[in-house]
Amino acid sequence: MSEIVCVLGCGPAGLFAAHAVKMAGGEPVIMSKKQKSVIAGAQYLQQPIPGITNRSPDGLIHTYLRGTKEGYASQVYGDPSIGTSWPDFKSEPTSAWDLRVAYDVAWNMYSDTVVDIELQSEDIPDLTANFATVISTIPAYAICSNESHHFDKMLIAVWKHSIAPDESDVSNYVVYNGEQPQPRSLNWYRCARIFGVESTEAVIELGSLPKDWVRGWKILGNNCDCHPNLIRTGRLGAWRRGVLTHHAFEHATAAYMERMAL
Repeated sequence: MSEIVCVLGCGPAGLFAAHAVKMAGGEPVIMSKKQKSVIAGAQYLQQPIPGITNRSPDGLIHTYLRGTKEGYASQVYGDPSIGTSWPDFKSEPTSAWDLRVAYDVAWNMYSDTVVDIELQSEDIPDLTANFATVISTIPAYAICSNESHHFDKMLIAVWKHSIAPDESDVSNYVVYNGEQPQPRSLNWYRCARIFGVESTEAVIELGSLPKDWVRGWKILGNNCDCHPNLIRTGRLGAWRRGVLTHHAFEHATAAYMERMAL
């Protein structure tokens, strides 16, 4: 017997969560402002999405580390002792799937079923009362009902080119920068070229944005405990460090299977 599951958000994480529910035997109802998300920068999926991506990877990512993990932590957070996502160096390239292609496939599959609504915090209690399972991938701050809650983030700048030409002979790469910045140099910490898209990310103070760079932010965490019955997933929905887009498929599958086991 299947069950209807309410999924909030129609970005990549939302549609992957809805697809997970469908694959597990449920019926997803997607509620969101019906607008396709813009994927900024050189991003990719680290895991395939069954039924949407191929099993075999779309490409291989070469990872390069410059400097030290302490230098990287200083570069990003200003604290060499803080834990980061500085990866373990792997001599072999790692598998990757094209996030943009996967999102296009999911959009073609599910966009016609999206209920076009801009949700507010006051809408959530009714949803959790009417649906046994509600999975949210929309920005956590957008449905917070307590002004004292904080959603920590770090301001960054993003450039649509890679700043590391040394890797220009490799099709897909990510460079993590843990070298000490030089005087008057740009404090960049990541650059990449993935499936033809380039980007560089840098920590930069408010008001000092260089030409041709756009503002962004790096999610740190939150203390929101509103709507405890919600299952929050995806980078924006969870608003926690370390949560990636493909986790939405995994979390939604687990949530549905746990619900059906009751």
